Amino acid sequence: MKKHLVVMEWIHATLIFALFIPFVYGLCMFTPPEGTAPFYLKCLLVAVPVAVTKIAADRVRTLGAYLLVCAALFTVIYGVIAGVPRLMGQDGSAELPVNCYRVCMLAETAIIAVIRLADRIKRKRYEARKETDPLALYRESFLDRPSLSNGYFITMYIAGILFNAKLLCDIALFSAIVYLFLALAYTFFRTTEHYLMLNKRTKGIPAKRLYAVSGGMLCLYAVLLLAVILPSFLLIKARRYTDVREWFTDMPLAPGDYEGNFNFQTSGGNAGGMSQFFMDVGEPSKLSMIWEVLFWGLSVACIIACVYAVVMAIKKIFRDFRRDLDENGDKIEELEKKTGGRRIVMTAREQDSETIRIKRLYKRTIRKHRKDRPAAYESPAEIEEKAGLAEDAAMQTLHEDYERARYGKQRNLYAE
Repeated sequence: MKKHLVVMEWIHATLIFALFIPFVYGLCMFTPPEGTAPFYLKCLLVAVPVAVTKIAADRVRTLGAYLLVCAALFTVIYGVIAGVPRLMGQDGSAELPVNCYRVCMLAETAIIAVIRLADRIKRKRYEARKETDPLALYRESFLDRPSLSNGYFITMYIAGILFNAKLLCDIALFSAIVYLFLALAYTFFRTTEHYLMLNKRTKGIPAKRLYAVSGGMLCLYAVLLLAVILPSFLLIKARRYTDVREWFTDMPLAPGDYEGNFNFQTSGGNAGGMSQFFMDVGEPSKLSMIWEVLFWGLSVACIIACVYAVVMAIKKIFRDFRRDLDENGDKIEELEKKTGGRRIVMTAREQDSETIRIKRLYKRTIRKHRKDRPAAYESPAEIEEKAGLAEDAAMQTLHEDYERARYGKQRNLYAE
C-alpha cells in the first residue's frame, strides 16, 4: 500500500481515539485549565501509539518482540505525560483532571496495542486459511479503514449536547470536519487505484489524466462541502445545551395528593429539568454585524470560486482533447482518409465502423481457411500460421490493418 494511504489510516485512528478523553471530561464535568486547543493537542498524542503499534505489528516476527515494543512505548508515553510537566514545574498530580488525562492516555495506548495484536493474529489466520480456501474473505480492522459512513463523531457531538459539554462538542465538530475530508480523499485514492488495477491490461485513459480529471472534481466537491459546513462554525455561540442528568432531579414522587372528596390536588411545584429542555427559553443570541458580513462574504466567494472552477475545468477538458501531444510526449495524429488528393478527416463513427469492418474481415478470412477455433493466448501471427496464410501477401496487408485496429494505434486510411 502507498505511504499516503497508510498515513491517512493513522490519522483516521488518531481522530477516533482522541475523542475518548474529551468524552470522559464531559461526563465528569472537568474543565481543562489550558483551554480547548492545547487540550486537544495533548489528546492527539495518541497518534504515537497508533503509528508505532501499526509498524510493530507489521514488521516484528515474534510475540515477545511485539510485547517488548509495546512495553517501551508504554514507558515513553508515561514519561511524556508525567515527566515533561514535572520538569516544567507543572506537576498537577494532585488534580483530578490531570490524573484522569494520564490514566485515559495510558488506557488508550494499551487498548490500541491489544487491537493491533488481535489484527495481526487474524491476518495470519487468514493467510493460512487462504491456502486451502482461495475465496476466503479478510475483514480489515476499523483502525485501518476510513469510511464516509462513520457516525462516531456525530454520536460524540450529540453526547456533548446532552451532557452540557461544550468542550466535547467543539472537539467533536472539528474532528468530524477533518475526518470527513480525510475519508473523502482516502476513498478517492483507493477507488482510483482499484480502477487502475482492474484496467491495467486494457487500453484506457492514462493514470495521470484520470487522477487530474477526477481530482479536479473531488476538489470542486470539497469546496461545495466546505461552503455547506461553514455556518456550523459561525453558529457555535448559538448552540443550546442540556444535561440529561438533571432531567429527572426535580420530579415529585407522586402526581398529586389524594383527598377524601375524590378530588386530586396537583402539586404545584416547579417544572422538572426535562421540561426545561423542551420549553422555549427564548431566541438564541444573534450574530454580530461583523460575523454576518464575514459569512455572506465567504459564501459569495465560495460560489464565485465554484463557478470559476467549473468553467476552467470545462476549458481544460476541451484543450486536452485539442492538443497534439499526450502525457508521454507522443504526437497524436488524426485518423484520416484521402480521396483524389483531398484530405478528409474521419468522424468518430466512421473510425469505429472502419475498425469493426477490418476485424470482421480478418475473422471471416481466418474462419474460411481454418476449421478449429483459435485459442485465446494465440497471437495474430500464430493464428495466420496455423491457417496457412503466413506467406500470403494480401493476408500480410490485412494483418497490419488488423493489428492497428485491435491495439488502437493511430494510422491514416486512404480510400481507393
